[in-house]
Amino acid sequence: GPQGPSGATGATGATGGSGPQGPSGAAGAAGASGPSGRSGPSGPSGPNGATGSTGSTGPSGPTGLTGSTGATGASGPSGPSGTAGTGETVYFGTTTTVSGTAITTPHTVAGIVTTANGTVTVTFSGSAAFTSATSYACTITDAAQTTGSSQSAITTQNAGSIVITSSQAATARYICIGR
Repeated sequence: GPQGPSGATGATGATGGSGPQGPSGAAGAAGASGPSGRSGPSGPSGPNGATGSTGSTGPSGPTGLTGSTGATGASGPSGPSGTAGTGETVYFGTTTTVSGTAITTPHTVAGIVTTANGTVTVTFSGSAAFTSATSYACTITDAAQTTGSSQSAITTQNAGSIVITSSQAATARYICIGR
């Protein structure tokens, strides 16, 4: 026949004992990294290392500024004396024939004078003087004449002087050579 109605639920029975442990489950996924911790204090300095090898020479640097001029140094010693010069050889004659004998230690005296009232005396003193009136010869030319057209002339000659005469005031150049 037909099924009958369900009966009322009965009272809960006592809890049974624990069953045996089941097998371990699979490992779960890795968790996210935690925040970084604070830095610890610095450790003590280590010992110095060995000296390294010398490196190669670097390129030259730019030229520096010019320094100030230094103090002038002391004068050096005097050099040796040079050899005496030979000078010009002078031949002097008192006749129409001049010999080949040169004058020893000749010298030259030259100058420019203006005749005053047509006459001027030129005095040779010291090493400019000659040994005698016949040990030298002079020549004269007029550089400029103040007036007139006369030529100057040497009218007197001795060891220590010459007299230049002109009939007009003039500027005369003279040169005397001898010993």
